[in-house]
Amino acid sequence: MSRLFHFIAGGVCAAMLALPGGAAMTPAPQAPKEAAAAVPSEKEISGARAKGLVWVNPGARTYHRDGRYYGKTTHGRFMTEAEAKKAGYRAAKPSAFSEKMVAASPK
Repeated sequence: MSRLFHFIAGGVCAAMLALPGGAAMTPAPQAPKEAAAAVPSEKEISGARAKGLVWVNPGARTYHRDGRYYGKTTHGRFMTEAEAKKAGYRAAKPSAFSEKMVAASPK
Protein backbone atom coordinates (compact mmCIF):
# COMPACT_ATOMS: atom_id res chain seq x y z
CA MET A 1 0.00 0.00 0.00
CA SER A 2 2.84 2.36 0.81
CA ARG A 3 4.44 1.88 -2.60
CA LEU A 4 1.12 2.52 -4.33
CA PHE A 5 0.66 5.76 -2.37
CA HIS A 6 4.15 7.01 -3.25
CA PHE A 7 3.64 6.08 -6.91
CA ILE A 8 0.33 8.00 -7.11
CA ALA A 9 1.60 10.99 -5.15
CA GLY A 10 4.71 11.20 -7.32
CA GLY A 11 2.61 11.10 -10.47
CA VAL A 12 0.31 13.86 -9.24
CA CYS A 13 3.25 16.09 -8.33
CA ALA A 14 4.90 15.51 -11.70
CA ALA A 15 1.67 16.32 -13.52
CA MET A 16 1.25 19.55 -11.56
CA LEU A 17 4.78 20.67 -12.34
CA ALA A 18 4.27 19.98 -16.02
CA LEU A 19 1.31 22.39 -16.31
CA PRO A 20 1.95 25.21 -18.80
CA GLY A 21 2.77 28.60 -17.33
CA GLY A 22 3.88 27.17 -14.02
CA ALA A 23 0.32 27.12 -12.71
CA ALA A 24 1.33 24.79 -9.93
CA MET A 25 3.88 27.31 -8.67
CA THR A 26 1.59 30.36 -8.78
CA PRO A 27 -0.06 31.08 -5.42
CA ALA A 28 -3.80 31.57 -5.38
CA PRO A 29 -4.91 35.20 -5.07
CA GLN A 30 -5.86 36.16 -1.53
CA ALA A 31 -8.43 38.62 -0.32
CA PRO A 32 -6.83 41.85 0.91
CA LYS A 33 -6.36 41.88 4.65
CA GLU A 34 -8.22 44.51 6.60
CA ALA A 35 -5.90 47.30 7.62
CA ALA A 36 -5.24 47.57 11.34
CA ALA A 37 -7.10 50.37 13.01
CA ALA A 38 -4.86 53.36 13.56
CA VAL A 39 -4.19 54.62 17.06
CA PRO A 40 -6.08 57.91 17.50
CA SER A 41 -4.25 61.22 17.46
CA GLU A 42 -3.66 63.28 20.59
CA LYS A 43 -6.37 65.69 19.40
CA GLU A 44 -8.90 62.84 19.11
CA ILE A 45 -7.89 61.49 22.52
CA SER A 46 -8.25 64.87 24.24
CA GLY A 47 -11.62 65.43 22.53
CA ALA A 48 -12.91 62.04 23.67
CA ARG A 49 -11.62 62.65 27.20
CA ALA A 50 -13.45 66.01 27.27
CA LYS A 51 -16.69 64.27 26.23
CA GLY A 52 -16.25 61.69 29.01
CA LEU A 53 -15.82 58.73 26.65
CA VAL A 54 -14.01 55.54 27.63
CA TRP A 55 -11.52 53.60 25.49
CA VAL A 56 -12.57 49.98 24.93
CA ASN A 57 -9.99 47.25 24.37
CA PRO A 58 -11.82 44.40 22.59
CA GLY A 59 -9.02 41.87 23.10
CA ALA A 60 -9.15 42.17 26.88
CA ARG A 61 -12.89 43.03 27.00
CA THR A 62 -12.05 45.99 29.24
CA TYR A 63 -12.46 49.76 29.07
CA HIS A 64 -10.26 52.56 30.35
CA ARG A 65 -11.54 55.86 31.75
CA ASP A 66 -8.05 57.35 31.75
CA GLY A 67 -4.45 56.26 32.19
CA ARG A 68 -1.58 55.17 30.02
CA TYR A 69 -3.69 52.81 27.85
CA TYR A 70 -6.43 55.36 27.15
CA GLY A 71 -6.51 55.63 23.34
CA LYS A 72 -3.16 53.84 23.01
CA THR A 73 -4.00 50.21 22.17
CA THR A 74 -3.94 49.21 18.52
CA HIS A 75 -7.43 47.75 18.40
CA GLY A 76 -9.93 49.82 20.28
CA ARG A 77 -12.43 52.60 20.05
CA PHE A 78 -14.16 55.28 22.05
CA MET A 79 -17.70 54.92 23.42
CA THR A 80 -19.71 55.96 26.43
CA GLU A 81 -19.28 54.00 29.63
CA ALA A 82 -22.93 52.91 29.45
CA GLU A 83 -22.41 51.54 25.92
CA ALA A 84 -19.28 49.72 27.05
CA LYS A 85 -21.09 48.08 29.97
CA LYS A 86 -24.05 47.15 27.76
CA ALA A 87 -21.65 45.53 25.26
CA GLY A 88 -20.15 43.39 28.04
CA TYR A 89 -16.93 45.28 28.75
CA ARG A 90 -15.69 45.71 32.33
CA ALA A 91 -13.66 48.51 33.84
CA ALA A 92 -9.92 47.87 33.72
CA LYS A 93 -8.27 47.33 37.06
CA PRO A 94 -5.82 50.07 38.00
CA SER A 95 -2.22 48.97 37.51
CA ALA A 96 0.55 49.49 40.04
CA PHE A 97 1.94 52.14 37.68
CA SER A 98 -1.27 54.19 37.66
CA GLU A 99 -1.64 53.91 41.43
CA LYS A 100 1.93 55.25 41.85
CA MET A 101 1.15 58.15 39.53
CA VAL A 102 -2.00 59.04 41.46
CA ALA A 103 -0.13 58.87 44.78
CA ALA A 104 2.72 61.04 43.45
CA SER A 105 0.50 63.70 41.89
CA PRO A 106 0.23 67.01 43.77
CA LYS A 107 -3.07 67.53 45.54
